[in-house]
Amino acid sequence: MLPLLLQGQEGIDLDIVRCMKIGLVHDLAEALVGDITPHCGVSKEEKARREAEAMETIRASLPGSAVGAEIVALWHEYEAGATPEARVMKDLDKFEMCMQVPPPPPPPPP
Repeated sequence: MLPLLLQGQEGIDLDIVRCMKIGLVHDLAEALVGDITPHCGVSKEEKARREAEAMETIRASLPGSAVGAEIVALWHEYEAGATPEARVMKDLDKFEMCMQVPPPPPPPPP
């Protein structure tokens, strides 16, 4: 949903629908393997392997489908940061992760 907040903003020249597709596809991989963060103790290589395997599973569930091919292509675009839309979605993914961090507890009373 975050790309919708960018729509119509001055100086932002993005394909918002493409951003939303990229975000959904990115979340598809996470739905199968979990949202692996740097604090999970999983190497970048292993994370990439798991997500690539998840994308192949998704593609295999849509044999011969143009949609399956598009899903995988969008995932590769995101992973490579190949377009402005992919780079913005990577930034928004990090922003969203930061937004999930709970606030610190209040200080003890004096």
